[in-house]
This record gives sequence, C-alpha cells and structure tokens, in this order.
Amino acid sequence: MEKLKERLDSCQRALSTLDEALNMPFSIIVRDGAIQRFEFSFEVLWKVSSQFVGALPSRAWHFRKVPGTFAPDY
Repeated sequence: MEKLKERLDSCQRALSTLDEALNMPFSIIVRDGAIQRFEFSFEVLWKVSSQFVGALPSRAWHFRKVPGTFAPDY
C-alpha cells in the first residue's frame, strides 16, 4: 500500500506541473512542453489506476446476474 501512496504523490506532482504548463502564455515551446507533461501525467495516472485495481479483492469485480442490477457480489 505504501507504493500506491508514493505513486499517488507522483501523480499529484505530475498534474501540478501540467497545470503550470497550461497556465503559461502560449508559444510553440510551451505547447510542446504541455503535450509532454500531459503524456507523462497520463502514464503516471495509468500506473496508479492499474495498481489500485490490482489491489482490490477479486470479489469486487463479480456482479450479480440479475438484469438491471450491478450490485457487487459480497
């Protein structure tokens, strides 16, 4: 769980730097930097999401087979 916290902090920092780039006056260099920061932020967020889903108990993904309901089966 500690590694997940570290990745969440990393994700927060990545989003913060992306926000900084988006608030800068427009130029081609700033645009290119913002694109690169977006790609990095997306990668970090993807890894955090993957680790979070992997940490959930497997039963959280089993849903009842009753039409119209999506209640977890636990």
